[in-house]
Amino acid sequence: TEAETETETETETETEAETETETETEAETETETETETETETETETETEDETETETETEAETEAEAEAEAEAEAEG
Repeated sequence: TEAETETETETETETEAETETETETEAETETETETETETETETETETEDETETETETEAETEAEAEAEAEAEAEG
């Protein structure tokens, strides 16, 4: 019976170790997910910056076109 109890205790300890490993793996996965989310956020920010730059470029082009039209009208 003592031998059986020892085996059971060993099995329980092994199970605990497995559970700890699973928990560690979950924590790693969460960290990976957080990193992915951060990367996505960075990409979104970059895209927003690009859109802003495009809008600025469009505004500049319009201003140039207006200036040219005025110059032609005056000229």
